[in-house]
Amino acid sequence: MPLKDLLFGFEGRIRRRDWWIWSIAGSLAYMAVILVVGLVLSGGRWDELDALLAGGFGQSWQTAAFDFATFLPFLWVQTALAAKRAHDRNVGAAVAIGLTIFAGLLTLLPTPVDLLGSTLSDADFNSLVQGLTLVSGVASFYLLVVLGFLDGTPGPNRFGRSPKGIGGDPADKAAEVFS
Repeated sequence: MPLKDLLFGFEGRIRRRDWWIWSIAGSLAYMAVILVVGLVLSGGRWDELDALLAGGFGQSWQTAAFDFATFLPFLWVQTALAAKRAHDRNVGAAVAIGLTIFAGLLTLLPTPVDLLGSTLSDADFNSLVQGLTLVSGVASFYLLVVLGFLDGTPGPNRFGRSPKGIGGDPADKAAEVFS
């Protein structure tokens, strides 16, 4: 499967190994982008970068927009990988896609809530953030188990041939060859 289809397409099947490799690689790339942006914002000074990352980039609509814009490509890749892993398990991708987007966007929600000038006290806001983190964590854990540990369908299924090469082409493809 071409790399562009692997990372950005929603068709086909991938192995658990590929899901792990590309999910980790995508996460590392996302962290590298955040680190580079942090270095730029701190003027290239590591001591200021540490303080900047510890305190966040500050609460502003520009920061929220930047967080969203940099997170979208990462979320797209994770969603495409989740869809293909769901296909490998011979289930529709709607649940995997929905939970991936839901868990990802929940992590971005506290900043806009805070910026909208909510009437939440600090304790209530912290409880909201902890609740969102818990819900996102449960959804992410479910996806981790289902996509990262459960085996796919051996042989071909309705989403294509096995990414492990087991069982050859689906029956309808074989029938086309011999007709």
